[in-house]
Amino acid sequence: MIFETAAQLEYTAKFPSTLILSIFAQRNASQTILSEQFAVEPKVPTHEFVADGGGNRFLRLETGRHEKLRLTS
Repeated sequence: MIFETAAQLEYTAKFPSTLILSIFAQRNASQTILSEQFAVEPKVPTHEFVADGGGNRFLRLETGRHEKLRLTS
């Protein structure tokens, strides 16, 4: 079975912040990821990491001085 998903998030920050998002498909033997896209506007520092033991993928995002961010996947 093939699934296609999309998400859009607009975020407003009053001061520099760090966001931790769980928006990626899990990579494991029971599913195959055919393609992924992710974008942050404006560009800010991001870092993807995997949680220990579960395989869940997270994104750490630093807002910096930007008050408004738009995330699409």
